[in-house]
Amino acid sequence: MEPTATDGMSLPEITKYLGVSPATAARWDKAGILQQYGAPLHRTRPKIYPKPGIIAFGKAVGCLDHSGQPTDAAMDRTGTPVEHRLKRWLPLNPTIDPTGDYRFYLPHVAIAFAVKYETVNTWHSGKDRAQDIPVLYAYRTGSGLDELGRAFYLCGSLAQFAKETKRAFNPEKLV
Repeated sequence: MEPTATDGMSLPEITKYLGVSPATAARWDKAGILQQYGAPLHRTRPKIYPKPGIIAFGKAVGCLDHSGQPTDAAMDRTGTPVEHRLKRWLPLNPTIDPTGDYRFYLPHVAIAFAVKYETVNTWHSGKDRAQDIPVLYAYRTGSGLDELGRAFYLCGSLAQFAKETKRAFNPEKLV
């Protein structure tokens, strides 16, 4: 039975709901990542986390789709769809940041700008500075690393980058 919106969720329930291994959920708990989305309701074992926080976390990292339903869709860092989540998997579509804006990971940026992944990786790493071409690094307002250490850019930051560099940006392809 799925918990209601007012219920809390234990680590085994989180594991099942988000479709991750028990070790992954335990790692998130131990690292304090889950606490960023709501303090445990009970400090005793088992820890119980508020379901709204777990849903927001799941949407932010890509375990849940935009409607809050579990998704198995994932891709590797180059944008290639994968059958199951690898060690460094990325969500197939942009995720929702807790601020409400969309998080675009590097493969999403490549699709939205209609360029190769290698081009976006160059923009991200800042290697174009020698050629005096503006790079994404300057547009990291609100962007950065997600809870799992993966680089992302907010849709608003990418729109500003596109406007100032006169590049075509089509986020509608993904969201």
